[in-house]
Amino acid sequence: MTGEEYRRQLKEQIKQETKDDLRKRKEFLQAVDAAKQSQHLRQAVEGAMPPEDDSAEWMAKLNQQTAVSEAKTEMALDAALQQEQDRKAALELAAAEVEMRKIAAQNLVAQMKKEMFGTAETEETVSAPQAPTETAAPEKPVEEIPPIVPATAPVKGKTFGDF
Repeated sequence: MTGEEYRRQLKEQIKQETKDDLRKRKEFLQAVDAAKQSQHLRQAVEGAMPPEDDSAEWMAKLNQQTAVSEAKTEMALDAALQQEQDRKAALELAAAEVEMRKIAAQNLVAQMKKEMFGTAETEETVSAPQAPTETAAPEKPVEEIPPIVPATAPVKGKTFGDF
């Protein structure tokens, strides 16, 4: 083979290799285009299909939220009821304390009358008065002493002037 023929043969071989390379590249690009189209079709089909049924999860979440809301409401009602009961108990306690103070004040007044007048009337407010006998001396009527009212604003609670 001469140099000229060898060059032609190399040239044709390079041309053939280039053509084969270009053909392979074209096939690869066509395969890429086909894959893109099939991907678009696959996404369209997946989008057209009904979504996965997750209603059970939503129902579970709603049930949980409902249970939490009901528990909070129940706790608030219990707290309000407890506050009402506490308020009533405090009022009853205050009323009992006022009643005890009245009784103590009545006993104190009876004791002071006993000490001041020196009579045997110890339980004037508790028991009924006895009928006078013929031999007993007539008793003097006891004058009521008006309560002392201060000129200033009234003080909360019972004072000595309230009896």
